[in-house]
Amino acid sequence: MGGWAVVFHEEERTQPPTASSVEPSPDTEQMMSNPEDQTSMIIMNNYFGIGIDADVCLQFHNRRDANPEKFSSRLFNKTQYVKIGLQKAFFERTCKDLWKRVELEVDGKLIELPCIEGIVVLNLLRY
Repeated sequence: MGGWAVVFHEEERTQPPTASSVEPSPDTEQMMSNPEDQTSMIIMNNYFGIGIDADVCLQFHNRRDANPEKFSSRLFNKTQYVKIGLQKAFFERTCKDLWKRVELEVDGKLIELPCIEGIVVLNLLRY
């Protein structure tokens, strides 16, 4: 089965670094001078999500790792996932301005994003 390639480019700084930021070493500056060096590539076979989807998934994973004995029932797992999702969607809203913080480019074209809280890139027939 073939996979998709997702390429990430590091955000350019719009403001100078603060005094508290870590200064890069001369070796790092030389290595990072080429934009291609600032690119990460992930080969994916299923899906990749950022925003609320990933936030909910990570919190569920962390809770399950902390208390594996509690997460032995599918029904319990589903209720916890729903509980975390509702908490993130309606109370915490940590991803509410995601559409302002990311740019999505597909086949060289910049996609205008609506007011979204997550992006899921799929390589599946259904999600």
